Amino acid sequence: ITTADYNNAVNEQILIRRRKGGDYKIAPYFTNHILLKLKKKYGHKMIYGGGLRIYTTLDRKLQNVMERIKEKQMAQINSFSEMAGVTIDPQTGFVKAMVGGADFFRSEFNRVTQARRQPGSAFKPMLYATALSLGARPTDTFIDEPTQYSRIVNDEVEVYEPGNFSGNHIGRITMAHALKISNNVVSVQILNQIGIPALVQSARQFGINLDGERGLCLALGCGETSLLNMASAYTVFANRGLRNVPVFILKVTDREVNVMELYEPEEAAEVL
Repeated sequence: ITTADYNNAVNEQILIRRRKGGDYKIAPYFTNHILLKLKKKYGHKMIYGGGLRIYTTLDRKLQNVMERIKEKQMAQINSFSEMAGVTIDPQTGFVKAMVGGADFFRSEFNRVTQARRQPGSAFKPMLYATALSLGARPTDTFIDEPTQYSRIVNDEVEVYEPGNFSGNHIGRITMAHALKISNNVVSVQILNQIGIPALVQSARQFGINLDGERGLCLALGCGETSLLNMASAYTVFANRGLRNVPVFILKVTDREVNVMELYEPEEAAEVL
């Protein structure tokens, strides 16, 4: 280089900025989820030394609200040892806030994206929506009574008899009322009527993959999935039957501000 280039470089003021606690303090689980995704795509060296700028869907106000809710809940005497939450904009699929656990610096395991749990009765709206899509009506009636189902598993007869949370049976009720009171017996009757393959196919449209081999207990949410998938499935009801895939990253640029990836909206999938 020329002497002038050298002098200009030497005399250039270098601004050294200490990171204020790091972005991990703002939304550690959200940040870590993105870094893990990008590391698979671009490699460790590029992520931590490539000068990338990552633009995300995070809403800091919503994130702060969710963090305060978590702290308030965890401070209660009879609180759970862990908890998680996620907020998604139904019309865009943008993930606005995420809390993946009680304390990121104690456990980086993300209970929103990495944990698979049985959703239980929270899954029932997807079952009932499937039945309605296949022609069932809210006024259709079923009888809530002890009911047994049998199937052959490994050359042995397996008997399944679902029970209600209350332990009681109330007789004939409408489909609408069964969902309202989260009736287990009728929910299984509905699944037995529409068939497990129909539910598996419908759930896939909601973004939830089910193992049909689990049997009729799928009506009661025995199929494991992530909290992110469940929240995404519920956006279908809030978005008039349309589902957008969850989005975390809007844009990534390199140190020269070249765009490496850019979010482009896709047409929402019609589920209902």
